[in-house]
Amino acid sequence: MALASMTGFGLGRACGHGVVVEVELSSVNRRQLELRVSLPRGMEGCEAFVHRAIAGRISRGAVTAQIRALRPPSRSASGVRTNVELARSVAVGMKRIAGALGLPEQISLLEIVRFPGVIAAADPAADAALCRRLLGVALNRAIAGLIETRKKEGRRLGDELSRRARRLGAILGRMRRRAPEVPGRHAAMLRRRLKAAGWTAEANDPGLRRELALFAERCDISEEMARMASHLERFFDELKSRRPAGRALDFLCQELLREATTAGSKANDSVIAGLVIEFKSVLEEMREQVQNVE
Repeated sequence: MALASMTGFGLGRACGHGVVVEVELSSVNRRQLELRVSLPRGMEGCEAFVHRAIAGRISRGAVTAQIRALRPPSRSASGVRTNVELARSVAVGMKRIAGALGLPEQISLLEIVRFPGVIAAADPAADAALCRRLLGVALNRAIAGLIETRKKEGRRLGDELSRRARRLGAILGRMRRRAPEVPGRHAAMLRRRLKAAGWTAEANDPGLRRELALFAERCDISEEMARMASHLERFFDELKSRRPAGRALDFLCQELLREATTAGSKANDSVIAGLVIEFKSVLEEMREQVQNVE
């Protein structure tokens, strides 16, 4: 399964015995799966069926289902089914017989409707079964369309996230090259300040060495950078995952932000601080996109 977006649209249609059922699905991003179903009169009992069908194939997002059932006039809601075509044929046949026998063409409506099949009580159970069967077909088609559009958008999101994650890797590489230089630069700065203040300190002065050792320990961000590299590696793995990866990607973005913030505060270096700002700027763009990943 490729990365899927939570934004999509699907339309399904099924016809049978003059009845048309249409299902229109649309979805937007949500942390959980939320379903809103609108059913036509007479199909209210199908809501649970619709919920199960969608929840079985969609795991996250706010999904709206609009369902329409179009019935011909012969399937009116009055509980009576009429067959106008049959009535017309009966009338023509009765006129033809009257002409052949030389009888007057005095055909009443009552005589026509008495013909079997012209008018009869509707079978609600049969109508409901037909609509449910057509609903199942139309719903499957709509879900398939929705999933396809979500996958198409997901492929675009995956490409964008991969590109930005590579940028994060490049920024992290620059941080790694800079970090080892920080203690030496701090030592040189400290000596300059001591000299400017009239203090003379030898390179092996215990106080100076202790101060430099403490600084090197405080500004050491090697662990943070190692965790950032590990999170980025897992991020790429999740982009290729066959399961819904939205929650995992969101968690990794949060962890990357936390480690970058810690590294920026510990490093005590303007260059690394600038790289952290750049890192977090790209990461914020990724977090916005991840919110739309299933």
